[in-house]
Amino acid sequence: MEQTYSFSKRTALYLLVAYQFAKGTTLGAAGTGDPVDAVAVVGDSQNGSPSSGRNQTVLMAGIRHSF
Repeated sequence: MEQTYSFSKRTALYLLVAYQFAKGTTLGAAGTGDPVDAVAVVGDSQNGSPSSGRNQTVLMAGIRHSF
């Protein structure tokens, strides 16, 4: 979920919240080996941040200013 609040024509505050829950099993490293428990991962297939458990919450907030 993402929300944006505009302070002015060029300045805005934004907030992003995401929640993931992984269930089941998946293949081991590099798609080989025995199945392992699935974990939640935020990112893409090349640069992910795996959770130490089955769920993961991401919160991002910031101020955006256009020049």
